[in-house]
Amino acid sequence: MELLRLTDESFLRSAQPLLGAATPSYPTEVGRVLRQLVDRKLPKRAAILTSGTYAPPHELHRLIGHPDRVAVEEELGPLIRDSCGLDEELSVLVDLPPLPPLSEAALSSVVSSDRETVVSLNETFPTEDWLRAYVVRKWRGHVFGPPDEAVLPAVFGAATEVFRSELAVEIDESAGLLAHVHL
Repeated sequence: MELLRLTDESFLRSAQPLLGAATPSYPTEVGRVLRQLVDRKLPKRAAILTSGTYAPPHELHRLIGHPDRVAVEEELGPLIRDSCGLDEELSVLVDLPPLPPLSEAALSSVVSSDRETVVSLNETFPTEDWLRAYVVRKWRGHVFGPPDEAVLPAVFGAATEVFRSELAVEIDESAGLLAHVHL
C-alpha cells in the first residue's frame, strides 16, 4: 500500500540501494524487478480479458469475484510462465481486479423524491443492475508478459491454454488483439 503513495522520484531514490542487492530480505529477483522498473522496462499486456473475449459468458465468476482472487492470480502466473518456457519468476503476471464493493452502499438510506420517505439506495439506484452493466462494459483483467514484444504471442498462447485447463474458460483471440499482440 505504501508504494501507491510514492512519487516516481521518491520510488527511484528508495530503490537505488536495493538494485542488484541480494540480502535475505531482498532476493536478487527483487533487485532485477526494481532494475526493470527504474529502466522503464515494464511488463507488457499479452491479453486483455473482457466480457467479450472469453466464453462461456455465464462463467464470469471464474475470472472475477472469486473469493481467493489473489491466490488464483498467483497460481496462474507461474503456470503460464512455465507453459511458454520463461525462466524469470515474475515474468508473467495475471491481474483479475475485484468488482467494486457496492453492498454497503446499497444498504445506505436516502430520502426519496417525495422528500418525506426514507428508502434504501438500492430502491433508488439498483446497484445489482449497475454492477452487471459494469461487468459487461467496463471490467478488464490482464495477463502481462515480459517487456520483449517478441515473447508476447507465446505468453498469450500459454494463457489461453492455462485458462482453459485451470478455469475452463476459453479466451478469444480478440483478447490478444486488444492488447496489441501480433498473433
